[in-house]
Amino acid sequence: MNGLGSRVAESGLRLMIGAWLAVSAALAWSSPVVLRYETMALAAPSRYAYSYQVENLSFDDGVAWVSIDFETHLYDASSLVIRQLSAGWDGQVLAPTLGDPAQFDVFTTTGVLGRGGIATSFMIEFTWLGSGQPGAQDFKIWDPQSFDLQYQGRSVPAGATVPEPETWQLLALALLAAAGMRARLHRKSSKTPAAA
Repeated sequence: MNGLGSRVAESGLRLMIGAWLAVSAALAWSSPVVLRYETMALAAPSRYAYSYQVENLSFDDGVAWVSIDFETHLYDASSLVIRQLSAGWDGQVLAPTLGDPAQFDVFTTTGVLGRGGIATSFMIEFTWLGSGQPGAQDFKIWDPQSFDLQYQGRSVPAGATVPEPETWQLLALALLAAAGMRARLHRKSSKTPAAA
């Protein structure tokens, strides 16, 4: 292959790799576990409640323990009061420790929340120290046997859509794979000596 041809092939390969990375990043955006919240203002000033729903969209190991962070500069940790738990679940409030926020932990008492499962009716009251309305929080999924962190994410408002791979992203990935195979076959055939 002449110099120009190899530069064109190299440029095409770089373009394919860049496109593949972009599509892969879009596909990785999909969240396997979703924590939805609804904020309710209570009668007392700065007093609110969160109502949560846990959805296991695609986490094969199941969800057994969810820990929701309450940052101490936004929430009065001593004001956290559990008001409701879903059937088959228990909960506790953990005080903040050195460098860690207060936490609302909920865990199953009857088995894991399997793929496609939804657990509702988790409610906690709190005093809000921040400005404006309370919003999204960090959460973690833990393995109750090994205490290993399995997943971490950020809660989304009830009714919000959760990013998932779209049809065009999956199609783009398939086209990139086909183009890569075609380029590879073309390179192999151009290296094969012609029959005399």
